[in-house]
Amino acid sequence: MKAIRIIVFVIFIAAAIFASGCKKGDKLPAVPDTAKIQINVPAETYPGTKTQLITSDLAQDREIFYKFYKKARKVGMCSPAGLEENEEAFEVMSVSFWGKGINRQTLRILRKDSGEWSTAGYGHVEIYDLPEGFPEYSYSKRALNKLKKWYEKNVPAQYQEIAKSNNFKDSMEYRLRRKEVREQNIKRRQIAIIQTAVDAFYLNCGIYPSSLNDLIVCPVDLEDKWAGPYIKQRQLLDPSGKMYDITPDGRVVEDTNEVTDIE
Repeated sequence: MKAIRIIVFVIFIAAAIFASGCKKGDKLPAVPDTAKIQINVPAETYPGTKTQLITSDLAQDREIFYKFYKKARKVGMCSPAGLEENEEAFEVMSVSFWGKGINRQTLRILRKDSGEWSTAGYGHVEIYDLPEGFPEYSYSKRALNKLKKWYEKNVPAQYQEIAKSNNFKDSMEYRLRRKEVREQNIKRRQIAIIQTAVDAFYLNCGIYPSSLNDLIVCPVDLEDKWAGPYIKQRQLLDPSGKMYDITPDGRVVEDTNEVTDIE
């Protein structure tokens, strides 16, 4: 009977966790009580990206934010646009813990069209050459509700109205534009990484590679100089899966057919 009671208790706890929407995950890095707490909110409606600094060093109600941070969990990596799409929500507030000798920790909080705050959020980018390079967080609903009450009491009404007017379902045009901008940013970072590999090839071999494949497979006439592979195959592909190209003078480009020489 004792064993049965234990099993029932475990099932009850598991069901309670599931019903609360919590996700298991890793604790966030500890931050000292002396850390500064910075709060930003959107200052214009989407597609605008301007934010308003509410405070760079919160003086009162700090325990609300520390409890929120301590109960947050990292549950994986994500694309912010993908997470917002899944939640049908936009950012309503960001909270950062920072200071001398502290690795800044930022938690972004999302507001759904219904007005409810999402228990899913994300942080500052960790992997720059991947769309899914952002940590995904799971927030405690109780701690999140306390944060929401603080927001409603302390954030000026004009910024709360901006957040309320950001309706996800009315912003598909913006999301398409943002997707294009995001892909261009990814391409720029990818090209920079490939260019570094090309420069290393040049330093070793004295010539530029005739194709980007030379960064991975040694050309037959350079076996005594080649020191690769200089990069991984997947890093040579753009977000659509197309391989980047290289010009005769060693410039990495999307397509050599689109390169125009400037006299």
